[in-house]
Amino acid sequence: MPIYKVSGQKKFKVRVNYVASKGNYKAKYATADSYLEATQKYEELYKNRFFEKKLTLGVLCDDYKRSIMPRVKVSTYETIEILINKILREFGENIYIHDITPTLVRNWNTRLLNSQYSRSYIHDLSARFATLMNYAEQYYGLTQNPVRLAGMIYKGVSPEKKIFTIDEFIQFMNHIDKEKELTYWVIFQVMFFTGCRIGEILALFPSDIDFDNHLISINKTYCVSHGHRYLNTPKTAKSSRKIRIPTFLSDILSEYVKRLPVSDLRIFFNISSHGLKSKQDVICKRAGLKKIRIHDFRHSAASYLISQNIPLLEVSKRLGHTSPVITYKVYGHLYPDKDKKIAA
Repeated sequence: MPIYKVSGQKKFKVRVNYVASKGNYKAKYATADSYLEATQKYEELYKNRFFEKKLTLGVLCDDYKRSIMPRVKVSTYETIEILINKILREFGENIYIHDITPTLVRNWNTRLLNSQYSRSYIHDLSARFATLMNYAEQYYGLTQNPVRLAGMIYKGVSPEKKIFTIDEFIQFMNHIDKEKELTYWVIFQVMFFTGCRIGEILALFPSDIDFDNHLISINKTYCVSHGHRYLNTPKTAKSSRKIRIPTFLSDILSEYVKRLPVSDLRIFFNISSHGLKSKQDVICKRAGLKKIRIHDFRHSAASYLISQNIPLLEVSKRLGHTSPVITYKVYGHLYPDKDKKIAA
């Protein structure tokens, strides 16, 4: 708390910093005869520090991004920045935050709901805008959150996920030329039989695999940001895990890593997410199968495990979910007699 005792006096000085409407930093000051009075004046100054109501949305967004940058991963920050930029394009950087009314927000909500955007993306936009306005309430003296008053847009019922059944996956694999497309032949099997996120798979090194015990250690993720490639920590703490793999997959990987130019190279060093998706689409066309997303291989893996009567908790651990609750929300409908089991 910025309260200082004035040197040589029995007085205290109080200072509260804030960002003014043009984005420049300012400060408010007060003096007090006691520390108790100083704390009271600090609270009063802090509460009323934003006497200027001409703070623009652009300045708010810049300050919010500076605040969250050291607190989130680069990939998360970039996703948030994309959403914020979309909001700024809609309302403009120069609109004052006190001029953003519930009516303006509600009209925008209506346009979004009538657009071709997915319900999930619209929800993300609405939630991020609400978070921005919460930030303005907490730090910029906004008296009410117009997004909350206008009504949040929620995801609603998620559409049925596109997945490959085990038979469809076998059909998919049968249309890969093992000799000419060996790397893809290997990685698609890793994707289906582990359920790992693609970033986790692309981050694998030979040292991450215990071939004797058929275990894969997931302890990092591969990221690409503005052309810069780097390894980062996994998505969450629970994402760091050991996954037991089928013996046949362990054998496939053991033979494949022997082909690597050097032993300390990423196993799939020559594959990118974009290239993987392009190859997947080509193979789907060859096999006469529906196209699914790269992430849908993870959903396919989970669906396959559930079809094999693997308990929810074990599926959750394997997928690296923070909680089994997340696993149930996504895949609970696949469990037979789930209501009876919950009530038991």
